[in-house]
Amino acid sequence: WKSYESLHEYEVFKYYTRKSPLPAPFPLPFVGHLFDHLIAGKNFYEQCCIMHSKYGHIFEQWHGSKRIIIVTKPEYLDKILSSSTKSKYLTRVHDPEGLKDLGMYGTGLLFNHDIANWRFNRQFFTQAIQTIDFLREAVDCTQAAFNEMNEYRESTLGNDITIDFSKLSRTIITDVIFQMITGKKMWVTASHFSTISSRSKSIKLQKSNEENIKKSSEISRAFETFLGGIIFFVTFPKWIRQYFPNFRVKQNNILQARDDLFKDLKDIIQERRKEIENTPKDEKLKYNMLTLLITANTDRSISDVKDNNNEYTEPLTDEEIRGIILEALGGGIDTSASTYNFTIYYLSRYPDVKSRLCKEIDDLYTRCQNRPITYEDLSGLTYCDAVIKEVSRIANIVPFLTRVSSEPDLIENIELEAGTNYMIFTPGVHSSEDYWKDPKKLDVDRFIDANGQSQQKKNNLLAWGSGLRQCPGRKLAMIELKCLLVLTFRNWDIELVNTSSSLECEFTLFRNAKELNVKIKPRNN
Repeated sequence: WKSYESLHEYEVFKYYTRKSPLPAPFPLPFVGHLFDHLIAGKNFYEQCCIMHSKYGHIFEQWHGSKRIIIVTKPEYLDKILSSSTKSKYLTRVHDPEGLKDLGMYGTGLLFNHDIANWRFNRQFFTQAIQTIDFLREAVDCTQAAFNEMNEYRESTLGNDITIDFSKLSRTIITDVIFQMITGKKMWVTASHFSTISSRSKSIKLQKSNEENIKKSSEISRAFETFLGGIIFFVTFPKWIRQYFPNFRVKQNNILQARDDLFKDLKDIIQERRKEIENTPKDEKLKYNMLTLLITANTDRSISDVKDNNNEYTEPLTDEEIRGIILEALGGGIDTSASTYNFTIYYLSRYPDVKSRLCKEIDDLYTRCQNRPITYEDLSGLTYCDAVIKEVSRIANIVPFLTRVSSEPDLIENIELEAGTNYMIFTPGVHSSEDYWKDPKKLDVDRFIDANGQSQQKKNNLLAWGSGLRQCPGRKLAMIELKCLLVLTFRNWDIELVNTSSSLECEFTLFRNAKELNVKIKPRNN
């Protein structure tokens, strides 16, 4: 008991002697403001919305003994989201205990604080997913996945249907991203339709497909559980995860999903290694991110990535490859699926916006409504581009961006010490009346200038982050989403089942629709 008493006294002392106190409710001993999560059932997003409305543009939260400064003004962000390699804010988290427990710390990009290694890995992302050839392949892959899904829909459910779009969108995008990153075909969409329809035998054409469908479903479930567990491990210290029974059960479920997922990814990596070894050296290797990573620093390399400091000259290990692949999948699936869902929802609520988008699509395909979509087609869809950006602003799919300062700094003339944890609460930026006229209204023209071209102000839209650690997959995400919207509104009339109720959302690592029931029928062109 004395040790707990001493710890409590230390926590109280630390709180009252902290530098530059900021507004916040008084934190409870040991748990800080995590009480709302533990007892009241509020998620972190809901908690920050309440505190932002009460305390304004800058306030603090305590997660146990960890102090977090939460900021929401674009003026504050120029420093925190700097593009300079000399920035004081290059790291994302101060205490990586939860990330280490989860096996997410020190690899890939997101939670890699070895800047030299981070820069080397980022080159792979840039080369793999930002080239024109890769983006063209993404357009073809997205069309193939959508058309395959449409065949499943027609053969199992018929034409005029009611369906939970939030689940459907994730299955399509999982199939697309998995194939683009690993080169391996997934059957998650087929698995989804085989589950919801009694006519599922039309999907299972042969025994090999049944096995593929089952395995794809297992990988998808493990991935979803693992990804949703990241915020849980980052937010709650180990002692809470281990000693609160419900939290211990959740922790164990997440760790089991992690083990299953890591094994599946290892199998995929090793299978591809063998395929490359068995491919004659004079035969060109199929281009995808996994092949690029496996062949890096070997005589079969398909990459132009070089380490100028000669620090990383060895081939990448399976663990290093898994870290990069895992982040590419995590960043590409849930954020895109969520944006797709919210876009369908808001277009259904704003028929004028939907009509204008459909006109832009129809004008592009006047001569041949059914011709394949090209990368060049999508590059010219200015209004579609603006729709995605405005929906991203109002939906706040990525509510938090985290950084840690390596040196003392001033934010709004408030002196804060080195090692301070910062969290940018993007809904505060996206809903500020100081920067947006009628911020609660969907206004697509915010992102179109007087000449009808795309426009965007610095640090006002944070859907893909900003600065040096901005999401490297943003071009792929935009192309994929544009392609899906063109396919959706070229093929379907789609409307909400319940137009009067608001959309119920959930928050794990990202914000998404909990359920999105829509009516779908073929469009009469």
